[in-house]
Amino acid sequence: MASQIDDKKAWAQLMSEMLLELLKQAKIDINQNIKNRVFIEKQYDIIISDGKKEEPPPQKSGKRGQYKRSKGLNLLERLEKHKESVLAYAFDPIIPITNNLAERDLRPSKIKMKVSG
Repeated sequence: MASQIDDKKAWAQLMSEMLLELLKQAKIDINQNIKNRVFIEKQYDIIISDGKKEEPPPQKSGKRGQYKRSKGLNLLERLEKHKESVLAYAFDPIIPITNNLAERDLRPSKIKMKVSG
């Protein structure tokens, strides 16, 4: 995950490390994460607020239309909006961190649709 971080932003590195550490902890003892839920959510919020300070504000790209936003700012806003979904795997052992299994189940039918036209 760390190799995919664009522009080597500090907030992105911190978020990546935090999510990977939560994954390791969830595999070992999910009850520890549940006890520390408030602390984990506070840490998550701090990384989001630091990231918003680090990311450039939207810039006017022309005379009309919306302001152009950076990819990092868009990601931060999605992470903030979907906080419960992003952290769900850390508190519930049933929820996987990825949806690879669901994608693998759909892939054969999608390929068949694509081939048949």
